[in-house]
Amino acid sequence: MNTLSHGATSNTKQPQKSRVIDLSIFNYSLKTAAFRYGVISLMALINAHIRIGLLPFQENYAFPAQSILFGLIFGLTVCTSSWIFSNYFKEKLFRDSIIDFRSIVVFLFHNSLVGIAVFTVLTIIIAGFPIPVLFYIIYSFITLSIIIIENLLFLVYGMVISNSELSKEVSRIDRKAILIPTGSKTHKVEIDEIAFIELRNGIVVFNLNNQRVINSQFDSLEELEKELPRKLFYRANRQFIVHRDAIQNIKKDINRKLKVLVSSENQDKEITVSRYKSRELQNWLNGIF
Repeated sequence: MNTLSHGATSNTKQPQKSRVIDLSIFNYSLKTAAFRYGVISLMALINAHIRIGLLPFQENYAFPAQSILFGLIFGLTVCTSSWIFSNYFKEKLFRDSIIDFRSIVVFLFHNSLVGIAVFTVLTIIIAGFPIPVLFYIIYSFITLSIIIIENLLFLVYGMVISNSELSKEVSRIDRKAILIPTGSKTHKVEIDEIAFIELRNGIVVFNLNNQRVINSQFDSLEELEKELPRKLFYRANRQFIVHRDAIQNIKKDINRKLKVLVSSENQDKEITVSRYKSRELQNWLNGIF
């Protein structure tokens, strides 16, 4: 096994100044589905009434059910395909969650291609071949506009979430100590005293640099992770959070996993980092969060 780095902390680079986006906005959820499909349904309803040129309560008005149905079929199918593409390729399109002008353009271009391809197939199925030229031009433009606007809104929302998390991180960075409840007492521990934190038999255990070990009453590492500055602490796996300065070396393991040796004055511990998190760990060591 080859050593990736020795004394990882001494090689730390300054954080990149690129904008970061929270890619979780592209995940499937009830909230995002309600937003997407709600907008599509509303647009299908409005478009159908524009086509007939009549509004409810006007003379000779008839509810345009067929037109609305077609609009829903087109809108839901096209936007769902774009959504699936966005979610599936988000990691490749925005590597390490870094966002810039080029990545945005490439992202919108690929989503537009997917949307138009699906729209064309649907048009041929419903309207037949050859495709009515005027219909295709008008609704291709509408389809492109919806996809671009929709995805831009989600990109902006993702950046807003990331900036909000960054603000929280700044407040955590300024923290010099943490309060650790242990039943009858609460210990105030300096951040830099913590070497690593371990979930052991359901108990969150703090291993400190002064040979102390504290069995805390924190409910989980997830709860604790929110309290610690990410610049200094990394969640290596489900059982360990490690301080940057406690990392002694990192070695390659089988199946692209990593072995991380962390050390306190009390003990050394070799921690396994999965291949899915190995790149994230190296980015963290290089100051990319």
